[in-house]
Amino acid sequence: MWPSASSRREGGLCAVVSLARGADVSKLHAVWLPTRAAQGLAVSAYGMSTASSVAIRQAMKTGGCSCGAVRYVVSLELTPVTFCHCSKCRRWHGHIGAYTAVDRPGFQLTEQRGLRWYAASPSVRKGFCGECGSSLLWDEEGVPKMSICAGTLDAPTGLTPKAHVYLGSKGDYYDVPDDCLLRRKEFTR
Repeated sequence: MWPSASSRREGGLCAVVSLARGADVSKLHAVWLPTRAAQGLAVSAYGMSTASSVAIRQAMKTGGCSCGAVRYVVSLELTPVTFCHCSKCRRWHGHIGAYTAVDRPGFQLTEQRGLRWYAASPSVRKGFCGECGSSLLWDEEGVPKMSICAGTLDAPTGLTPKAHVYLGSKGDYYDVPDDCLLRRKEFTR
């Protein structure tokens, strides 16, 4: 939901949830409200404590491309980062791919005027910005999660690294540090 033009002038946006007093917090519905309203008025209007609203705002993540023509919000937990060393990701990113993912219901595009898709295979498409060229998304048919290029998330991300995959086809121009992460020559789910 987009805020009105008058609310945009209020200053940045902040994610706040709309729920009835005593509602199950696991079934939250995100609503975009101006930051100033979210810091008090909206919170009390929905019957939430300040501590609850802060926790919810921290759970929401935003991100997008370099120029702003593609923006998104993530409302569910992100997976730890997997570093992909395959030749396709190295060509797509200019080096290795760093991916996180979220269950599809937790991903929403808030600006998509620049979003373009490249069909990497019959079941995989890669999302990028047609205006600035940023690599953004990896969308595989039949997979319950949307993969997001980790570098497109706004800071602070709160992400942690998990694994290096496709080390069997990594580039010959770099070494992978001994960082105690899980290592796979190929990728397994």
